Amino acid sequence: MDPPGSNVNFVHPEGDQTISLQTYERGVEDLTLACGTGALAAAIATHFNQQSGHKHATFTVRVKGGTLKASFDFNADNNTYHQLILTGPAHFVFEGIYSI
Repeated sequence: MDPPGSNVNFVHPEGDQTISLQTYERGVEDLTLACGTGALAAAIATHFNQQSGHKHATFTVRVKGGTLKASFDFNADNNTYHQLILTGPAHFVFEGIYSI
């Protein structure tokens, strides 16, 4: 069963193609270093709000865990996004042991 609550992304545009993102994740119940789904969603929302109509867009997404690149294609005829790609570093940040 999923924990109650919501994931919330706080987005701050820093330019046409750069945004800062901070994510509060349910279950963690705190701010996290990064969120891939949130990074792509924030980039798409920013693109949509800009109403630029660019068929291909790449955004730099700055998160506490590093810098990500979110890219996608946009079809203006039916307002759909496809070919979503997220790239960035992966870092080991936690280790745990679970005993049964």
